[in-house]
Amino acid sequence: TDFEEWIKSLPETITRHIDEHKATSGDLSELLAESGLLPMVGMPTRIKNLIHGFKKEANNEYVAQSIDRDINIAIYEFAPGAQKTKDKGVFQAIGFTRPIEGIEPYNVVKPGIGTFDDTAFTERKWLIQNNTTKSIHSKPYNNISERESLIEQNPGCKVFVGAIPAAFRTDFEDPEDSQEDFDFNFSKPLTFAETVTDPDSKVEANYSIKYSQQVLTWKINDNGGDLFKGKYVNDLRGIAEFEQQWISKHFLLDKNNYHKKNYIHIGDEEEIALSSSKVTEVFRIEPKQLDFGLDINPFSADVFKSASSKGAFYSASFLLQRTLANDLDVDPEEIEIAAIKSYSLPEKDGITNRSSASIILTDELPNGSGFVQQLFKKFEKYLNLCINPKPTDSYNYSIINNQECFDASYADLKNYRNMNFHPLLDWRLAVGLLRVFSDPNYLSGLKEEDYKYPELKNWLEFSKSLAEKMANNFESIKYRQFDKLHGFCIADTYNVIITHPFWNYSANQPSEEANILTKAMAEAGL
Repeated sequence: TDFEEWIKSLPETITRHIDEHKATSGDLSELLAESGLLPMVGMPTRIKNLIHGFKKEANNEYVAQSIDRDINIAIYEFAPGAQKTKDKGVFQAIGFTRPIEGIEPYNVVKPGIGTFDDTAFTERKWLIQNNTTKSIHSKPYNNISERESLIEQNPGCKVFVGAIPAAFRTDFEDPEDSQEDFDFNFSKPLTFAETVTDPDSKVEANYSIKYSQQVLTWKINDNGGDLFKGKYVNDLRGIAEFEQQWISKHFLLDKNNYHKKNYIHIGDEEEIALSSSKVTEVFRIEPKQLDFGLDINPFSADVFKSASSKGAFYSASFLLQRTLANDLDVDPEEIEIAAIKSYSLPEKDGITNRSSASIILTDELPNGSGFVQQLFKKFEKYLNLCINPKPTDSYNYSIINNQECFDASYADLKNYRNMNFHPLLDWRLAVGLLRVFSDPNYLSGLKEEDYKYPELKNWLEFSKSLAEKMANNFESIKYRQFDKLHGFCIADTYNVIITHPFWNYSANQPSEEANILTKAMAEAGL
């Protein structure tokens, strides 16, 4: 029967998934559940505890007291140095521990520590991230001596250990009454999707879209690039001993900078990033090609070009997320925004080494939920909702008709969960980038016919107001108009043209037909 054949093939299928996801350690049941092979029963394995102390019960047993979070949140909120408030007391995380259930009654010679596991980390992986493209892939971790070899094999990449904590811990002392200042740098982790070799793909208009059903994705907290430094100790508390405790180096010393007497050091100092992984569905979109007059590259060496292009790609990501969620009537948080990745544009007229980026969206749930698959199957529908909405499409139509909004608002792209991105978000850049994907002839304002679109409506007037503001604020600056574009002159010597963020404003302009920018540059003598 079909069931018998499935049972017989199951061991081989499990082995293949273990090999594909490089699973040499960690929770096998979680991997099989996330891969959609077998159901998982019992407590959710992705919930992690911050253990902050112990409460004495009537039978003289001490039960662990904790705060719990999903691992994706825990690697940020419970990272060493982070402070959490519970019952008006403030607890500070100092490191990682085995999942502790409690301490057995003290009327024995040596109390036993009840644990679910024997290590402070459920899994370690080598994470290898390209410094330019930000693409990431993982390798099995055996020992730290592998690092030098991996660095040699992956030039131009950052190589570091990604560790998945089993549980988090404080110093187990009474909480403070208020938060203390602590000079520690931690940042909210982004999602990174590993690249797969054979995704489903479509090429239409001026875009290429790809969909993969089983992709390993990561959330990584690398302490703002500094990594977390610490070592293993055994923690002696009276006659109880907590073994294999990983403590951040900042908390190994007391206030007088002496080693704390309750710590028995059993390991060398090491550097790690906090990570969590899951297997889920991933959608990618990237431009098929860009006109020579456009330069939309978030990884450009030009910091202004890089910032504006990042704003465009992340704004478009959130617009697609909200549009898809609105159509499917689901919470936008069910669709995650992954880190954008550098993408090399194909050769055009013999010109190479031009780059742009990929937008990446993933399902939030492990093993996926089919949302980004829907985006892949009906992408043209969602693209049109974003750039050419009808009055009946209330969310998208309200965005393009809100001309008074000069970047983004809580009515369109902003929400309290994406506050890290607020300085970058701009609905005009989002719609403009998606229109570039939709129409290879659209040049973001380099042609006069582009100005009929809502994202460019009033743009020339807006740039004029910026130029006039500069002239009003500085005596040495005078407003100037160069052909149809606006700008200013500094000290009657240096001409400056205000350009659209998507334009290629380099001095070496392509030898194609003249456009608004090239005419203005000629008039300005640039």
